[in-house]
Amino acid sequence: QIGKITGVVNALKLYSNSFSNSLPSQLGLLISLISNFDLSSNDLTGLIPSELGRLVELTDGFDLSSNLLCGDLPLEVSALSTHY
Repeated sequence: QIGKITGVVNALKLYSNSFSNSLPSQLGLLISLISNFDLSSNDLTGLIPSELGRLVELTDGFDLSSNLLCGDLPLEVSALSTHY
């Protein structure tokens, strides 16, 4: 369903909601996300999808802290810090 979001999304702030399971790679389809991506303080597990590296328009933060994620940070995602 995430991939069906159209138009400009100013921010995705879904912190502290007790979301569980892994992050869907479809979140990377939100390439028009222009401000903030915050899924911190949930119960998300698994790897961080490299597709999140497509969110190059972020200007005000990318936060996945305080989850149960594992593995290395994909290079595509680590490059996001140079954009804001």
